[in-house]
Amino acid sequence: MVDKVGNITDNPTGRQVERQTGISSASSNCLKGIFAICVLIHHLYQGSGLLHDTVIGGVLQAFGYLSVACFFFLSGYGLYASYQIKGRYYIKTFCRKKIIPFYEVMCLFIAIYFLANTIYGQNISIWVLIKSLTFGGTIIGNGWYLQVQLVLYLLFYITFRYAKEDRAIPCIIGECMSMCIILYLCGFESTWYEGIMAFPLGMVWCRYQDKLNFLKKGRITFSVAITAFMFVCTCFGLSRILPNEIISVICKSMSAVIFPIVVVVIVSWISIENNVTCILGRYSMEIYTLQGLFLSMFHQPLINIENPYMYVLMVMIFVGIGAVITHPITSRIYSSARRK
Repeated sequence: MVDKVGNITDNPTGRQVERQTGISSASSNCLKGIFAICVLIHHLYQGSGLLHDTVIGGVLQAFGYLSVACFFFLSGYGLYASYQIKGRYYIKTFCRKKIIPFYEVMCLFIAIYFLANTIYGQNISIWVLIKSLTFGGTIIGNGWYLQVQLVLYLLFYITFRYAKEDRAIPCIIGECMSMCIILYLCGFESTWYEGIMAFPLGMVWCRYQDKLNFLKKGRITFSVAITAFMFVCTCFGLSRILPNEIISVICKSMSAVIFPIVVVVIVSWISIENNVTCILGRYSMEIYTLQGLFLSMFHQPLINIENPYMYVLMVMIFVGIGAVITHPITSRIYSSARRK
């Protein structure tokens, strides 16, 4: 189990593990809630037309890919922390308790979007449905993240099941790099792969957390956070001005991978757990997945909100309501998998 400050204290299998993971489960959920809202703000900026061509708008534009990179980092971190606690038992039950319920939840939201598109009078082709259920595109607004995350879950399961323990993380790093290259060569937008390398970075960070405890000292924490943040800003700026597409994508990917380090270092120094972030964390999956539905709903011919402030308000309200309604269903799917 993981205690309040992120220390792994014991193991359900009886194996004692004396090390610090650095990020507790509660902190991780709070971060997911915060970044789900950041992604929503990013898409509201794009859909409302507010603050375009401003410095603040540029910051909001960066919110999206940086937040998703943090999702990947926290995912890799959490998976490896759980593996360290439960060992091979975690891998044996990973498909049943993680991959299958995640896919079921994804199918649930595909059904919701399909119903909504049918109501809007939009025809969904069989090919689009096939891609939604597999890979390469989905009717879920910004649902590419779910498909990439599912692939990363599969890579984690296969690698840790069949590779030797000391080679598993290097294998994951190589597989993620290969995945980025394949997606680029297949013509996918950079959004699909620019933050993927944050996934193995989360594992590496968890693996060597004991050696990183010095970052919890105030002055060092501040220095590392500022240095990493300046690196992120520099790489993001270069990605916007460099003419070469490949170098631009690499710079943007580097900023995406380093940004979670800024976040983790700050969180190791400042607590983010409170009632608001805990609530957001509880509904982070639903907030992220449903926002595309309402972002498009209020720009439909039947309901077209032209006032940008009213548009932002209505999207936020309906995303919140939708998250509260669907959360019990997604929770039931996961709890049912755990009971089995």
